[in-house]
Amino acid sequence: MSIHSPAAVAGWLSLSLRAACDCWAIATLRSVALMLEHGLGRPEEARALDAAVDRALETTPTPDLGGSATTAEFTDAVLASA
Repeated sequence: MSIHSPAAVAGWLSLSLRAACDCWAIATLRSVALMLEHGLGRPEEARALDAAVDRALETTPTPDLGGSATTAEFTDAVLASA
């Protein structure tokens, strides 16, 4: 599996975000999307990640946005939306 494949990125996100319960998941994922687009030249994957984050925000908002989702719950929602 290529390190640039969507499955590899999703696996990394799943492990990284679940381990860091106090991280700002939305900012982290938006940063990964920027890295995919501008650093790795993967604009389609970046758009797909941004869209998955947007869908997850509709159903599973985090406390900083008035919701109650934990980082793990939000990450699961992003992965389910991807």
